[in-house]
Amino acid sequence: MKKKLITSLFIIIELIVFSGLFFCNDKTEIQTISEEKFVKIYCDVASYSDIIDKKLRRSFVDSIFNFYEVTNEKFENTKKLYSQDPKKWKAVFEKIVNELEKRKTEFEQHSDSIKTIKNNVEK
Repeated sequence: MKKKLITSLFIIIELIVFSGLFFCNDKTEIQTISEEKFVKIYCDVASYSDIIDKKLRRSFVDSIFNFYEVTNEKFENTKKLYSQDPKKWKAVFEKIVNELEKRKTEFEQHSDSIKTIKNNVEK
C-alpha cells in the first residue's frame, strides 16, 4: 500500500513538472522576423543613417520599424540569432550586400534618367 502511494505521488509530481515546463516554454519563445524583412530593414538603416542627423536617428530607425511592422526587440533578437551562427550571418550579410548593390544600381539608373531629361529640357 505504501509503495503504491509513493508511486502515485511520483507520477503526480512528474505530471506537474512536465506541464510546468510545457506551459512555461511557450511564454519564453524568442520572437524574430523573417530573413527577407531583416535584410530590407538592415539595408534601409544602413543606407540612410549616415545622412540623418544624429538627434533624429532613433526616430528615423523607429519609423523604419513601423513601416515594416516590426519591433526593435524582434529586430535585435534576429540579429543576435544570426550572430550566434557565423555561417548563417555570413549568408545573410551577403544578401544585405547584394541588396545594397542592387539599390545603388537602381539609384544610378534613375539619376542618369533625370540628368537626360534635364539636359533635354535645357536645350
